[in-house]
Amino acid sequence: DGMLRTYIGGMNQKAYVENSDRYMIQGGAEIEYTTKITNDVLPGTQFLLGGNYSAYSYKLFASDDPNQKRSKNEGNYSLGIKNTAGKVFIFDLQLNDHFTSLIEDNFTENNIQMKGFTKLQVGDVGIGINANYQKQFLNTDSLSNIDFDYIFVRSYASFEILNSVLAKVGYSYYSKSGNKEFGNVYASIGLKLSQNLVLLGEFTPFAEFITPGMLLRNNDYFNTNGVTNLFYKKTNLIDVYVKYEYDQYYQVEAGLRYFKSASQPYFISSDISGQFDIRTADVTNYNPYVNLLFHLGPYGFFYGSVDYYHVRDNNGNEIPYQPYLKGDMTYGYKLSEKLLSEISLDFYSDRYTDTLNTEKLNAILNLSFKVSYKLNDMFLLTLELSNLLDRDIFLWEGYKEKPFDVLFGFNLMFD
Repeated sequence: DGMLRTYIGGMNQKAYVENSDRYMIQGGAEIEYTTKITNDVLPGTQFLLGGNYSAYSYKLFASDDPNQKRSKNEGNYSLGIKNTAGKVFIFDLQLNDHFTSLIEDNFTENNIQMKGFTKLQVGDVGIGINANYQKQFLNTDSLSNIDFDYIFVRSYASFEILNSVLAKVGYSYYSKSGNKEFGNVYASIGLKLSQNLVLLGEFTPFAEFITPGMLLRNNDYFNTNGVTNLFYKKTNLIDVYVKYEYDQYYQVEAGLRYFKSASQPYFISSDISGQFDIRTADVTNYNPYVNLLFHLGPYGFFYGSVDYYHVRDNNGNEIPYQPYLKGDMTYGYKLSEKLLSEISLDFYSDRYTDTLNTEKLNAILNLSFKVSYKLNDMFLLTLELSNLLDRDIFLWEGYKEKPFDVLFGFNLMFD
């Protein structure tokens, strides 16, 4: 069985403050093919080939030269094969390429990634391997055609006891070009406390590979000059949570994450006007959280999450642009078979913009509403109202987000 999906879209935003106009075009396609369970060769195996591309144009309107233009391009391409339905052997292998560029800044990055996992299960004992290899190719005005390697490998054994306890133990290894290495024990345990309640805990120290292309996708105004990559280590990472599931109706998770890091990345205003640099700090992080999911039923559906962050550096100061409270919630109701309504609320607490904690941005409260009407399997009409409270929203210092906005659009899909 196979399926082809394609899409194309765009956006043209008029200026709400001087030089804040921007536009975007995007498109993508994906092919999926799954072999039949009855096949003699690779039964129930899924093959995937896909890609998408987006082009953005906007201005650094909070800089000394507010007419300064940026043209950003992002591409994601993937090839994969997986079979996770087997009772004895499962696997998932992917080859990805993430492309990011800034035309005016002569910045180009290709991050090629090969990752996957495999697991062999014999009775109550399993053996597994997770792996991720990345090859970064970087070209800028100051750095010409350089490349870096990142490797992650985790091997582990799992044990199931009396259908009530699932334990895993193993070892994780990380390395990056430049003789940077990190390794640690990996362990997790799950306890079935009742039919609906599970207690889970993980000890998973890890080292993440962060590239300028990734940072640029998080912050349109990031200064890519002089940055090659980051080797972000989270030592002593512990995550303990309880999960309650009631049949197919709802699911609730509540837990606490803790870690220390000598290289926590954060954005800070650059010496280059209107741009942001990346810095690192030695921090301790406590993160209690709650995740809620209520599946579609006669009263609609609801999902959301709330996180509290206690992140401090060695001087006891908060990290710039790190909220202490963050939440998002969405409620949806199906008015008819073709008409769906959704109301969403996003919340960020106030955030400091400097390391001395003297300047801060106000809290963000963004209420939005969306209606979707499905004309047929190929054509979907949408109406979105954002920032219904018409609040002044700033994600980054000097860059005001859209005020109350109405967006009408459509999705054209081919299967």
